[in-house]
Amino acid sequence: MKHLWDRSTGHYRVEWKNKEGHATQSLFDINTRAGRTWVDGAPAASADSAANMEKAYGRFINDSYWLLMPWKLDDPGTRVESLGPQTVDGQEYDVLHLTFDKVGLTPGDNYWAFIDRKTHMMARWAYFLEGGEGAPALDKATVWQWGDWQKMGSGVMMSRDRRMVGGKGGRIYFPTLDLPASVDAAVFTDPLAPMPEEAQAKR
Repeated sequence: MKHLWDRSTGHYRVEWKNKEGHATQSLFDINTRAGRTWVDGAPAASADSAANMEKAYGRFINDSYWLLMPWKLDDPGTRVESLGPQTVDGQEYDVLHLTFDKVGLTPGDNYWAFIDRKTHMMARWAYFLEGGEGAPALDKATVWQWGDWQKMGSGVMMSRDRRMVGGKGGRIYFPTLDLPASVDAAVFTDPLAPMPEEAQAKR
């Protein structure tokens, strides 16, 4: 899975393999959701355009949240409640509870952010997703550790690593994560234009 986002224009590019194993690319505008999709290098059928854009936009929403969750606290329609300090496994956190006011694809989700009181970075994230069994509660939530925070770009701190708590072995890792000051504009219009890390590798 590869993502590239120009936040100033809303241009987005996402690449993945679909469930049949075909290489899929979508280039679109996150504000209008207008764009095109290619499958194994060939333009997808126009009849599938709406479904392709829905899938691509869904990947943007889900995956960007996994990457940028601490920055989403200020999103319109997000309600943030402080639950005060908590100690978990000997570590002290300030805990925030997030609920949503009819925004996003799953407004019934509940999130909890655990902010390390020493580093002020989010070290744990818990969620109870819309449609889960019973009422949302922290003791029923799925918990992930966030780690490997590094300075990138102009000094923005980003986390590369998330690991599921509870022995289930889940992990989300970003081997290539960067905040480039600029990229070739063709990467958002031409599916053959190389992603930034591919372009650098060819030099």
